Amino acid sequence: MAASFSTNSIMDVKRKVKTFSTLVALLIGIVSPVQAQRGRGEPGDRFRWENQAPWGVAHGAAIAEAVKLMATDPTDPSLRVGPFKIFDNVYYIGMKNVSAFLVTTTDGLVLRDATFPTSAELTLDNVRKLVK
Repeated sequence: MAASFSTNSIMDVKRKVKTFSTLVALLIGIVSPVQAQRGRGEPGDRFRWENQAPWGVAHGAAIAEAVKLMATDPTDPSLRVGPFKIFDNVYYIGMKNVSAFLVTTTDGLVLRDATFPTSAELTLDNVRKLVK
């Protein structure tokens, strides 16, 4: 024989579950900030963003090279990079020190250009190489 429950007893159980869930959430909310404040000083290596970056930790030589590239004349031929496919229909057409991307679509080409006005011809050369 199936047990019968009254509407009041079901509502009472729902109310108790809701109250218990609220108390658990409140308790977690109170305890979490206290635990987050443990420890002082330098964060461990796992919290250092540069250790988790795909390029690794930037060292003095790498930073000096980046600064040197940024100070180079934008028309300098040594900054040229041939165009290459990044993925799907996205191509890199920029230089070593600034980026430009070309996206091919059925409606035409979309250029995302962060290069300098003086390097426009270098960027256009890369576009021409791709659309040959």
